[in-house]
Amino acid sequence: TWGFYFVFVFVLLFLSPIIQRFNSIFFLFVGSLILQIISVIYNPMRSYNHILNNQTAHFRSCLGRYDLPGDTGYGKLDPNSSFASSCSVSISPDMPKPWTINSHKLYTFSIKCDNGTADISLFYVRVVGCSILSPIASRQNHQDSTFEFDFFFHEGGNYFMDVVLEFTNVTELTMEHDFETQDRTYIGYPIKDSPLPLSVIQQVATEEKPLCDIGSLSPKLDPAFGRWILQSHPYLHAPKNITEIEFLDSLSFFWEPWNCKLPHVPKKGWKRWSCSNKNAEVWMFGDSTIHIQFERSKLFTFPFEWEMTHQDTSGGMEIMFGPIEEALKKIKIKNDEGKKVVLLFNSGLHDIDKYCHPALAWWRTDNNIPGGETCTDRYARNMEKFVSLVEKYNPNGINIFRSTLAAWQKWGNVGVFNPDADALVLSHYSPKFFNGIAKKVIAKHPKVFWIDGYSVSIGRPDHTERKPGNGHHVHFGLQVSDYLNDLMVSIIDRELCNH
Repeated sequence: TWGFYFVFVFVLLFLSPIIQRFNSIFFLFVGSLILQIISVIYNPMRSYNHILNNQTAHFRSCLGRYDLPGDTGYGKLDPNSSFASSCSVSISPDMPKPWTINSHKLYTFSIKCDNGTADISLFYVRVVGCSILSPIASRQNHQDSTFEFDFFFHEGGNYFMDVVLEFTNVTELTMEHDFETQDRTYIGYPIKDSPLPLSVIQQVATEEKPLCDIGSLSPKLDPAFGRWILQSHPYLHAPKNITEIEFLDSLSFFWEPWNCKLPHVPKKGWKRWSCSNKNAEVWMFGDSTIHIQFERSKLFTFPFEWEMTHQDTSGGMEIMFGPIEEALKKIKIKNDEGKKVVLLFNSGLHDIDKYCHPALAWWRTDNNIPGGETCTDRYARNMEKFVSLVEKYNPNGINIFRSTLAAWQKWGNVGVFNPDADALVLSHYSPKFFNGIAKKVIAKHPKVFWIDGYSVSIGRPDHTERKPGNGHHVHFGLQVSDYLNDLMVSIIDRELCNH
């Protein structure tokens, strides 16, 4: 852009005798100013660097240490003042560090902490490199007091494993018990040697995958795990202080499931996915996370001629069944008129926060929520009612449940959480637990589709909204929304559009 700037100035100087009558100096000044403004608009990296403390963009084929926004590597406590530094990771089969492993092979890692008790801590784990991966499974091993997790790599390359000690001495991850007893055990510091380097050797050539079909998205199967693949060279080096940034977003990654590929959905308002069925509309029931997905799909995904409606469920199912059922009755009228209704629904985060958090007992009292029932039992009961109502009022439509996103991740978010947000109830372990409840309910309703919002969001704390002093950290960016909308398209395209 600066090259154009100098050429522009040179041309103006050359022509200045012709335009003297218009005051060439003033003209040069105005022209230069206009071109400089254009250069700022033309170069998106300039504004990104300004947001990120004017740091220089680093272009590389794979991500390195702390190359994602929010990966500060700093926690609330000095590692020497907690036993975070006593925790270490091992791999099975055992091998010296730095690890060199093969792609297309399952590896189990174990974390052991020398904390003097038999209790097991909980961790946030992910791997960053040419792609961003989360464990395909994790568990507490009570036989040897370790935290275990599994990784499966598809792409070779150099990676770094983030391992963050989140909660200490959690006897058992039975959420109802831990909600009451584990409120102030958040640590938030990377364990010893984290991030740990590892190299993956490519063993299997890349294979062409089939398009995702209904079977690959079935609630009877495990979630469609995948990874975030680096699409273009990333943008920046992470800042050390993220408390001034409200939202970080990158257009450098795309999500790919393990076993299939999604249909390409253009993200331009004038060139979008089309459907042969014009007599359809979309309804989305859910909280603010669904609303973000709704607004994105309204602008860039679904046909212009389709009517779209969002029904808010903020506050949780227990107090929102009235508005939910009224909206569903309108959908039933659409059914009776022969219109096909695509209904996406979710309820989870507010059911966890409002009905489980000990600090919100006052809210449950003010809203006349009866006692004598655990919040997990209440969620299972209400979810069964919600799904039954959906099937009752939209019998001829396409009903899709989106699992709850992996909210409240505490990695890389120093300084944005208030004390109440540091409880185990507000951690990514809660949505995982509640999704297990929802999955059992949905599995009993074979005509209701399931799309997985948890596995796509668990690895992206860098891709969420942050606000100083209010780091609720539940709103994920456009990459997550686009993927979830593409999942919807993969179902609708086959069920409704004769594709």
